[in-house]
Amino acid sequence: GDLVFMSGSGVPAARQKDPIEDQVKQTLDNLTNVLKGANLAFKDVVWAEIYTDDAQNLPAIEKVWETYFSKEPKPARTIQVVSLAGAHIEITLAAAMASLSPRAIKGGGVLAGKTFFLSPQSSPGATIEDQVKGAIRMMKASLSDAGMKLSDVVSTQVSLKDIADFDRMNAAYRKQFAKNPPTRTTIQLKPSNPSSPSLVEISCVAVK
Repeated sequence: GDLVFMSGSGVPAARQKDPIEDQVKQTLDNLTNVLKGANLAFKDVVWAEIYTDDAQNLPAIEKVWETYFSKEPKPARTIQVVSLAGAHIEITLAAAMASLSPRAIKGGGVLAGKTFFLSPQSSPGATIEDQVKGAIRMMKASLSDAGMKLSDVVSTQVSLKDIADFDRMNAAYRKQFAKNPPTRTTIQLKPSNPSSPSLVEISCVAVK
C-alpha cells in the first residue's frame, strides 16, 4: 500500500551500555535501512512512537531526533517513558509514499492522503474528566483542520499518569465517543515530570 508501518527497533544487547545518543542514532540508522528497502526516507515518515525507560534520556533523544527530522512536515509522534525489557530506547515508524502528499496539521498532526496521524493531546483541568474533555476538544480542532470529524477516528492511545484514574477516564472518554468508538490502547506512563499537573494524553489515527 501507500503507507508502510515498521516494527519497533532498538539496539542489540551489546550496545545497551553505549551513551543514549549513540543508541538513538543506531536505532534510527537501523530504520533507515528498512525505509530504503521500501524506497522511502526519513522525509517520508508521518508517524513515530518513541519509548525510553528513563526520563533523563529525553533531552538526548530530542537532540538526536532533530538532526534526522529537521524539515516540515515533521512526523506526528508519541514520546513516552515506559518500562522496557532490558532496553533503553525503542522506536516505531510509519511512512507514506509521496503520492499521498503529506502535510502538517496544527496540534502536531500529519495528513497523508486520507489518513491523519495526531500527536498526543493534553489539556489543563482540575480533574481527569476535565482533562479528557479538553484533550478531545483539541483533537476535534485538529481533525477539523484535516477535513475530518471525531467519527473518522479509528484508533486512539490514552496515556495515564496513574492507572488508578482508569475508570474515571473511561467514563469521560465514552461520553465523547458514544457511538462506534475507535479501537483504544490505554497505558500508564512512568512520569517524566512527577510534579506535572497533566493526568492524561490522547493521540489518534483517523481515516476519511
